[in-house]
Amino acid sequence: MQLKVNHPVKYSWYDAMTYEYGRYHEDGLGEYNYPFMQKEGDKVPADHFFANFNWTKEKNDYSVTMAKWLGRSQYDVFAGLELQQGGSYKTKVKWDALFLMKMAKLRLSLGLFAPDTITSLGKTGEDYHKNENIFFTGYQGDPTGQKPDDKDWYGIANLVADRTPAVGRSFTTSFNTGHGKKWFVDGKVSKDSEWNYRSVSGILPTWRWWQTSSAAKLQADYDFEDAYNGGNSLKFAGDLAENTNQDVRLYSTKLEVTDKTKLRVAHKGW
Repeated sequence: MQLKVNHPVKYSWYDAMTYEYGRYHEDGLGEYNYPFMQKEGDKVPADHFFANFNWTKEKNDYSVTMAKWLGRSQYDVFAGLELQQGGSYKTKVKWDALFLMKMAKLRLSLGLFAPDTITSLGKTGEDYHKNENIFFTGYQGDPTGQKPDDKDWYGIANLVADRTPAVGRSFTTSFNTGHGKKWFVDGKVSKDSEWNYRSVSGILPTWRWWQTSSAAKLQADYDFEDAYNGGNSLKFAGDLAENTNQDVRLYSTKLEVTDKTKLRVAHKGW
């Protein structure tokens, strides 16, 4: 297939069939499905293995052992999270079965099944983004911090290193989420009605919201009532006390910054 399309193609095998005995879920890489991950010379039948959702610590241990026996990385095995069952971040996950040590490192990769179930948790665009923030960054906002003791969900940013499309020498974004109550051009309303068009989405902040402060943190959010270009802007509200440090980490980037690099920001304050 790769030779025909002249582009890299990755194959993932779902843990639903055995090599010889038909349909069967092992909930991991095991004795009945390992041939799908076994090398044949310099080739492999499958690049990744998606384990069915009922894995346990013991089954994950076996997946790790089997992957090493096959000469494969244990991270070629994805532990499936059935997110539609519990409703996105409300899904109960056996986290202890996935960690080498408590929050030290994942033992397997994460396979997110139906992460779009976030869309069923709210009735408005604002609701969607609040739920999206919890799913990806976590309740705590800071991906380097632990989840609250009274919550079950680790944000994905807690578990997976960030990547960024902000590379090279230039980067621009209007923070456009792809929907809005109005459409703005150069700070003025061009269309005064609701719209939805995901293709005009901008590059959104990597973390929402990763903040540190020497006092009370500002409240960070999207603002759909006022914007410069597109349908929304970023809004930071609260009391800026004297001599207070307020740091908001918005983007992970790999930009080439030199002494000639320029930064331009459109802002409004009250």
